Amino acid sequence: MAARVLDKKLEVEWVPPWKRTEASQKKKKGSPPTALLSGVDLVTEGILTLGQTVEILRHAKTIHDLPKDADPATRLARYLLSADDIHMIVGTAVNPNQIADLVRGEPMRMVYIRDLVQELTKRDKQVTLETV
Repeated sequence: MAARVLDKKLEVEWVPPWKRTEASQKKKKGSPPTALLSGVDLVTEGILTLGQTVEILRHAKTIHDLPKDADPATRLARYLLSADDIHMIVGTAVNPNQIADLVRGEPMRMVYIRDLVQELTKRDKQVTLETV
């Protein structure tokens, strides 16, 4: 969506299995693919990355405690811990293929966003949340 809105080309960083080498598999198993978009630091899938980022932040008190990995969740955690002020713009559209959290009765995206905001505010980050 960002590529369409910005009218820029999106280049997915995905290597077909038959072309993979040891160097191309440096990302953590189970992490979603990333893409390149001019002017954007990180482009990746949403729900998996958010959930993995929350888990990483729960186990890392500072940026120095983060894994040395280059997977999207670790990269996002690194960006977030490097910032003092964080403004999140979160879409509210519901993907019918993503099951809502039955206990809380809300989309998983918002569950992860709330958990993420909680982890960041515990670290004295100024976080604002805008829903669109």
